[in-house]
Amino acid sequence: MDSNRILRTRFRALHAALLLVVMLAGSAAAASPVPVTQSTLTAQVLDPDTRIYAQRDPFSATLWLSRVGDVYDLRAEQGGWYEVFLPHGRTGWIVGRHVAVMSARAARSPLPAARRASRSGPTASSTARAAQAQAHPSP
Repeated sequence: MDSNRILRTRFRALHAALLLVVMLAGSAAAASPVPVTQSTLTAQVLDPDTRIYAQRDPFSATLWLSRVGDVYDLRAEQGGWYEVFLPHGRTGWIVGRHVAVMSARAARSPLPAARRASRSGPTASSTARAAQAQAHPSP
């Protein structure tokens, strides 16, 4: 009889510890961005003059100004925002309603190379658009 009581006590303690670990892992996952495997998913810009921000906040600094059809590789998703890789090697955040998320293969085939955001460096027009966005931020 005593061995059954000891086993039940150990089982309850193990169950409580496991439940605590699961609850802590769930709250940590909700607070951090969900990583996206690089080159698996891309975001294609749907709206003209879509801004890419330094943080998930429309009042943060504008890092980049995109045009319709620009495509970016996704890094993470959190709260309706997507973290994307920018051409100049940094990452920025874009509001989810301004992009269509698709597989990297689907995004690369139909778009001309000139419309694809390149990781090799910004174009003169995209640099000018980014400078204009910083000079005249939208509300």
